[in-house]
Amino acid sequence: MKIMRFFKTLPKNNRGIALLITLSVMTIIIAFGLELSQSVRATLISVASGHRDRMTLSYMAAGGIQVTMGLLAKNKELDAVNAIQEDFMISDAITDAMESIPFENGKLSIQVIDEKAKIQINALFKDGKEVGDQMNLLHNFLLPRIEKDKKNSMEISSVIDRIIERLDPSDDRVSLGQSKDKTGKGPFIDLGELTQIKGVTPELIRSMGGFEELSKNITVYGGTSPTGAGSAPTGDSKKKNVIYDGKININTAELPILTALVGDPKVAEDIYKFREEMKDDQYVPDWYRQFPLNQNVITNISDFFRIEATATMNDVKLKAAAVVHREQNKKTGKWTCKILSWQTS
Repeated sequence: MKIMRFFKTLPKNNRGIALLITLSVMTIIIAFGLELSQSVRATLISVASGHRDRMTLSYMAAGGIQVTMGLLAKNKELDAVNAIQEDFMISDAITDAMESIPFENGKLSIQVIDEKAKIQINALFKDGKEVGDQMNLLHNFLLPRIEKDKKNSMEISSVIDRIIERLDPSDDRVSLGQSKDKTGKGPFIDLGELTQIKGVTPELIRSMGGFEELSKNITVYGGTSPTGAGSAPTGDSKKKNVIYDGKININTAELPILTALVGDPKVAEDIYKFREEMKDDQYVPDWYRQFPLNQNVITNISDFFRIEATATMNDVKLKAAAVVHREQNKKTGKWTCKILSWQTS
């Protein structure tokens, strides 16, 4: 060692001082090593604990989603129509179910969102042609949002035209951000694919409220088989036999969608208030017929839902979201929920 060689070269009368220096240096090195060891050990324990908590949270969230899927299926067996009160009954049932499951130092919350309360972007093109009612619906929803940004030069009609071009597999026009052989045509699988369309810039998305706002009101889900055999999972949504009816569940649609449906904010507000007042009363299935609504684009039935489960433990949070389709087994008559997508964050 260099320290020892240094020690031997010193005169005898200086070797005592050198010994003290050497011992001091070794003491510092040992102390540093012990501190580093403890720090590494604490870090490893923290990492292991965090990993354990995330694993536990993932099981909690998955369990909550599974319970909710069972409640949605059971509710369908009891009532085919999605009444205004259904969301509240399911929420209460979920809360009771979660409280009966003992989570040590953990908490789980569930939110159910009706995907049929949103505009189905894939319904704008059907049977080889544009669907006027759906185009008007999307136009009414997007226009006031784009008009907020006067600097935006792209008109709403151009946005819709380019969406149609994307949905029409026979359209030879190239309005997509990439070459035709690299960008798929047909139904959207994810709302983020809007950015693949030429001219749909991040600035335009922001002017429309951003993806978070758009995802609250627009969906890529709702496709079913024409034979009634089942829903279209994300990976199968580009098959030609998938049908998107584009109908909005009038019982669960939020105010922005109601406004797009009637084109008049005042009438939409009246519908919303009337619906809120009816929550605690006897449900009337065709209550909405007293309002000026296009009956071709509304329904009171929904079988597509987004289930969001948020689990927390020891200051660690995990969120899982699943889009499910409630469907009936033709042989047994039993209702089940089929998972179409699953995301964890």
